[in-house]
Amino acid sequence: MKPSELSHLRISDFEGMVLQRSSFHQGEKIFDERDPGDSVLFIEQGSVEIGMLNRTIAVLLAGSFFGEHCLAYPGYRVNSATALEDTVVCRIERDDMLEALRTIPTLREAFLVDLIDQQETLYLLLELRLSRGASQVLM
Repeated sequence: MKPSELSHLRISDFEGMVLQRSSFHQGEKIFDERDPGDSVLFIEQGSVEIGMLNRTIAVLLAGSFFGEHCLAYPGYRVNSATALEDTVVCRIERDDMLEALRTIPTLREAFLVDLIDQQETLYLLLELRLSRGASQVLM
């Protein structure tokens, strides 16, 4: 598989896995900070705002995942997730996702590429916020 083909996860990448589909209306909370963090969620349709401490830190579109923090640090959610429009997400239990990442190379590769893309976006947002703060101090 070429890197360009790995740019977005697809629902077919989760073939053979138990997925629990849920629908959320615009503005509906998917989870809050401190909720149990026991699953990864994949956006099949729609978009999701990720927030922390009442601030937006990311907007994710269909084909993205969130809640991945539980893979390394099970326990509680460290952020919140809200549907920005009518949205369908697929919930994958933590242990099922870890097993799939161990045994399905194409899923593992696509997941890593998506994770890196999300991290790059967060760095760009942080850089933008920091540069705006610096320019405000200078004025």
